[in-house]
Amino acid sequence: MNKLFPTYEVGSMPKLNARVKALRGELVAAEDLSEIQTMAHQFSVEADQAIDILKSLKNQSRKLTAEEESALTDLNIN
Repeated sequence: MNKLFPTYEVGSMPKLNARVKALRGELVAAEDLSEIQTMAHQFSVEADQAIDILKSLKNQSRKLTAEEESALTDLNIN
């Protein structure tokens, strides 16, 4: 790791449906994208990169690249 203070997700914290589905390689629904956009706006969180990744997955099921996976994991809204 190249971060000065590496952090990790807490397993018991709820995760947004789109993140979970994308990381599992499942199809991401329009409702899932809407949930992320709403939460990002509500909490003033920058989510454009994650939303772009999720939009690219909306109509296909594929494995994420390491960069995409990292971007989605870094999206912490709730």
